[in-house]
Amino acid sequence: MSESPPIACTLPPLAFAKRVSWIASVNRAFLRSHCYRAGMLELTYAPAARSQLQALIERERECCAFLRFDLREREEALDLRIEVPSSVGRGAALLLDVFLQGASAPNRSDARPARRRESRVGRLTWLGSAAAALLVGVCCVLPLLFSALALTALAGIFVAFARAYWWMIVIALAAAAGGWFLIARRRSKTR
Repeated sequence: MSESPPIACTLPPLAFAKRVSWIASVNRAFLRSHCYRAGMLELTYAPAARSQLQALIERERECCAFLRFDLREREEALDLRIEVPSSVGRGAALLLDVFLQGASAPNRSDARPARRRESRVGRLTWLGSAAAALLVGVCCVLPLLFSALALTALAGIFVAFARAYWWMIVIALAAAAGGWFLIARRRSKTR
């Protein structure tokens, strides 16, 4: 009966930080896309990354023997698949997140499932804020906006006739000023 390797990185903290930095530089230079699927990360690199990816696989097999690596070569790209044992469960995303450092390539699916919940919360927060702004607009700002638009439109009509009658300019300016005065007055009352 073979004993499975422990699910832990054996690198000391300083060496781990250097490794993550190196992975980030490889990703910034060569990574084209990435895709996360239930305990498996698929990375697509430019063909020029071959030696760096082979070095990455060798180094990672020394410190993280529990990970499974599969490097496949296509004519126009290199595909690296990294799998985490199913026994890890939800922690797989955190373990694989290290291999996405420096990634700026668009992902083909949800590359960071650990952040999926955070993005949902962010979207819900944004929707809640938008709904609150809409309610405030309907309740408080919209009546003021309609009166300002109506008075401005009326002033615009007066200005259109300004070529025919010079005194229409004075009326238009007075109407616009009066409208803004009414808005300011209503706003100070509703505060």
